Amino acid sequence: MVIRDEVGRICRSPEIGEMKTGDLTNLRVHKFRFQKREYLLAYQPREQELIFHMIGTHEYFYRDLKKYLREGWG
Repeated sequence: MVIRDEVGRICRSPEIGEMKTGDLTNLRVHKFRFQKREYLLAYQPREQELIFHMIGTHEYFYRDLKKYLREGWG
């Protein structure tokens, strides 16, 4: 339910996430809290669509996201 709500917020306002640079250029990361933990949700706005790539806690999030993109999943 919480993830669905956050995805809905992003769909309504894609600029809500922080624009990344460097290896993560063109990606945005939206941060939100759930049960006293911070979660990050990486997504990419493209023309008339949003592509969601990864969700997780902060620990190793960016390392794993870069690996995911390098392996051709993104």
